Amino acid sequence: MVDSIDPGKWFGRSLQDLRTIANNLKDDPEFLAPVNCYLAQQAVEKLLKTYLLAKKGELLKTHDLMFLLKKCTEIHEEFINLQSTVEILNAYAIEARYPGDFFDNISAAQAQEAYEAALSIKEFVNQLL
Repeated sequence: MVDSIDPGKWFGRSLQDLRTIANNLKDDPEFLAPVNCYLAQQAVEKLLKTYLLAKKGELLKTHDLMFLLKKCTEIHEEFINLQSTVEILNAYAIEARYPGDFFDNISAAQAQEAYEAALSIKEFVNQLL
């Protein structure tokens, strides 16, 4: 399988993740909270990759949001302002996917915060493209 290096396709996939979260929040926000947090992490991963593809034409094969953020910051220093938000979302890459103490304690409020964080990062990235 060949990964697309078209930034528009990556951006579109991030929008799909965000729309899924919006629908889940209307459906059953408490039950779907872990899923929504994971999707928020995924959306931000795709958004950061969108930016890197648009600016460097490079697809980095990693799920580590902090690494992707560092690479984005090397291009545009204002990305550093996203660090605390991205740190929180980075934890959801694994912890929100599998059962366990962390998974079982994710609340609808946390999922809402993750969604709002992902939306703000989407707006930030979109302005820079």
